[in-house]
Amino acid sequence: MRIEFNVYDDDTLYFMYVTDLVHIETDGQEGLLIEDRQGEVHTISDPMKYLTIEQHEDEYFQTSLVEPYLHTIIESVEVLFQNLTSSNFQ
Repeated sequence: MRIEFNVYDDDTLYFMYVTDLVHIETDGQEGLLIEDRQGEVHTISDPMKYLTIEQHEDEYFQTSLVEPYLHTIIESVEVLFQNLTSSNFQ
C-alpha cells in the first residue's frame, strides 16, 4: 500500500491511496478518481459521505451492490480526512 498527501502553497491538495486492487487519487477539486486493475476509472464526487456510510445500513448495502471496492474507499476517505484534519486545511 502507498499513501501520499500534500497541501501546496496555493492551498490545493494532492492525495493518493494505492492498494493491490485500486488506485485512488484526487487533486482536491474533482472528488476521488478510482482506477481498478482493469483500467476502469470512475469519480466519486462526494467522498466525505463515506465517513458515515457504515452508520446507515440501507445506504451502505445499496452502495456495496454497485461499488466493489467500498471498504477500500471508506478506508481511503478516513485517511484523507485524518490528513486534512491534522494539516488544518481550510
